[in-house]
Amino acid sequence: MSFSEYKGHRPYFVIHESVVPPRELTDAFGRLTKPLIAKMRNNEEESRTRATLRDTLLPTLLSGELSVEDVSRKI
Repeated sequence: MSFSEYKGHRPYFVIHESVVPPRELTDAFGRLTKPLIAKMRNNEEESRTRATLRDTLLPTLLSGELSVEDVSRKI
């Protein structure tokens, strides 16, 4: 039996009503979560930057082309 043939639970997923919170509540939620979402985005960007730096430096460090002392002096 494929997924398209099974319709046993379909009526349970139909939304009959929706609840809309008051504007004040959504505004308060936005004020609380906006800094958190900004921090998450910043962390993701920093993680990508560090991964790129790691991927760039690690092969040269392992091959001996570059030493930790060389890297420390450049920072």
